[in-house]
Amino acid sequence: MQWMDIMDDSYRLRIFLFVSVSRILRVLVTIRKTHSRPKKRQKISTVIADVWQRTGRLFTTVMLCACLLAIAIPAHSATRTYYRAIHEFGYYQGIGDTPELACIDMLNSRELEYDYEYFGDWASYDGIIDVPPVPYDHCTGVVWFSGIACLYSTKPVNGENVGCSHVGKILEEEESWYSIRIEPESGMPESPEILVSTEPGQSSNGLVVRVYDDDGSLVPDVDIRLEVNVKENSGGHQHHSDDRPRGNVGGFNPTPYIITNNTGTDGYKFRFRAPVIAGDHKISATCVSTACVQEGPDEVWVGIKNLVDIENGPHHVLIGTTLSHIDNHYLTKEAKAVLLELAYRYKMLSFPFNPVLHVNDASLERGGVFDLDQNWLSPHHEHRRGTEVDIRANLQVGAIPESDFEEFKELAKELKIDPLFERKWDKLTGAEITGHRHFHLRLKR
Repeated sequence: MQWMDIMDDSYRLRIFLFVSVSRILRVLVTIRKTHSRPKKRQKISTVIADVWQRTGRLFTTVMLCACLLAIAIPAHSATRTYYRAIHEFGYYQGIGDTPELACIDMLNSRELEYDYEYFGDWASYDGIIDVPPVPYDHCTGVVWFSGIACLYSTKPVNGENVGCSHVGKILEEEESWYSIRIEPESGMPESPEILVSTEPGQSSNGLVVRVYDDDGSLVPDVDIRLEVNVKENSGGHQHHSDDRPRGNVGGFNPTPYIITNNTGTDGYKFRFRAPVIAGDHKISATCVSTACVQEGPDEVWVGIKNLVDIENGPHHVLIGTTLSHIDNHYLTKEAKAVLLELAYRYKMLSFPFNPVLHVNDASLERGGVFDLDQNWLSPHHEHRRGTEVDIRANLQVGAIPESDFEEFKELAKELKIDPLFERKWDKLTGAEITGHRHFHLRLKR
């Protein structure tokens, strides 16, 4: 094998530039010296020829050293050694830089044939073992391979331990290892963690998935897979369930949050369609037919920006906080200023007899649907953008007295607030549920 075959393009380019610049500098130095002696001026062609002749040995030496250096330093490899864990029945797989990471990654893999169940839903990782021997409580009692393996225990079912273990063969592999990145079509990511932000129910700016090799060159025509997951307890919701809405990346129902496609010549372009629930969404990008690792920011921030906490004050008190929504008193800065002015005017209406306003639900800390019943639905028809708030008027302690209703409405209208008096009736008996009475204030029309 010739030395030029051993070097990659980056080394050849460096050698070429080094040699070229060296020769040009020698020519310039010689010309300068020649012109500094007027009596010995020569034609430029003569000067250059003389330089070539006198520096020939030095040039040959430099070239030889460069060649030896290129051979001695390993070329930049486009391959990587990694480990693959394969379930004994072939249903699940995991990949990692170490055997341990491959075993853990397999817990996060879906059942390969039906793509509906995570291995970690019903199994837990116990460590790495040598096979044989076979664990005494192994499910089948037979293992078809030898070597190191991942050991998993089946999780208890209905509180009962089924006493059965699974193993996963660990393979050491080497193949092309690419990086896969999600990038904005234009501009830069919002932060090292956040790709882009968008409001609930809206689409993000354009995003593109690209695959790169170790030299940073774009790799075309790679099959890729995107899957969106939403972080638990994000967006002001201190509750979680598997049916929490996820962002839509263009997949087919019933899983629009998963899509498989090809990068083509310049990457796969898509938009993230946010659900009406605020939260943090992570887009996992993987290569389907080759090993790759995701790099760069991968989160989409969903919510209304710049909402502020109302906070308790001298003319109002906050109520209605629950364990599921502990941050339920957020408004825009403008809406908060209007509410505080209303609270002050109402207190002054018949000071000191009027109670301070009891402020119930406004918006969650990042807006979006306010699901009172923790089911991702919207009994609150508004309360999504930090411009509405409820005021207690239900005959309970701290509520606006019924005798002050009309005056309160007039105060609100003076501040260009739309005061809606809301009531609720029992569906079976038709009787009013008086405890539900409240003023729903639209603080910004």
